[in-house]
Amino acid sequence: PISKIYLFFFLLSRILKNERTISIPVICVGNIVLGGSGKTPIVIYLRKILNKKFKKIFVLTRGYGRIGKKNLLVSKKTKSKEVGDEAIIHYSDGPVCVSSDRIKGANQCIENKADLIILDDGFQSKHIFKNLSFIVIDNNQRFGNKKIFPAGPLRESLTSALARTDAIILVDSKNRDTSFIGSSNIPCFFAYKKIDIINLNSRNIIAFCGLGFPDSFFNHLTALGLIIREKFIFRDHHYYADEEIKDMIRISRKNKIDLVTTEKDIVKIPKKFHSNIKVAKLDIEIESEEKFLKFIFRFLAQ
Repeated sequence: PISKIYLFFFLLSRILKNERTISIPVICVGNIVLGGSGKTPIVIYLRKILNKKFKKIFVLTRGYGRIGKKNLLVSKKTKSKEVGDEAIIHYSDGPVCVSSDRIKGANQCIENKADLIILDDGFQSKHIFKNLSFIVIDNNQRFGNKKIFPAGPLRESLTSALARTDAIILVDSKNRDTSFIGSSNIPCFFAYKKIDIINLNSRNIIAFCGLGFPDSFFNHLTALGLIIREKFIFRDHHYYADEEIKDMIRISRKNKIDLVTTEKDIVKIPKKFHSNIKVAKLDIEIESEEKFLKFIFRFLAQ
């Protein structure tokens, strides 16, 4: 019953709002489920492959989990609590604007000479017109039980979501079966994650993360041949207290094995602890990049 109430208000908000077209193209990278699906590495990958065609690509994000609501352009001095962990990660690759109001944020990007906006996690918002909308799906998680929150992980019904989707990016797609999506003719691109950890002392590790779908991280570590002796799981976008970090470092030293986390987590941990933690660097590649680029420019040329 609560799912029906949630869906009613979601649909009502979409009916009452109108999308506003802005002067530069917008690519939206979103998902249908709550929690992680791989949006952040896809946004990073998109900016990397489009940098040759555009002079100044901005990532626009609402900064989930941050303190405060004012518009901010991320800088070297910006703290993760001000803008959220994802914004700090994106800033290492180029300019980032954080705004709860997508229209104000988009205008700020334009004022700062943006010629393309990549909208991170804006699929459900109806503020600015998107020239191209990607849905990112983790192939291990997929749509869960296919029920709407709180009965399941879906943010909205599959029917309404797929009707607005231009293409699907299926992450970790060793299994290329897309029948779970339904009879839709939406184009599907296959993406693959690569994780690299420098200077590990042994295959035995302790791993921790605060992700929406932590099993994806742990499974990738195992696939590298690592043996996870102990796992620490925190809620998504968790901000770490010093004592939490100290406890894990203490355990890793006692057992004489490395402590490993994600890029998304390390930006929320004070730098004084960084030398005690190994970071799993995540890269992503999309199969048939040339075909993928042609598909993107078909929409941006409209």
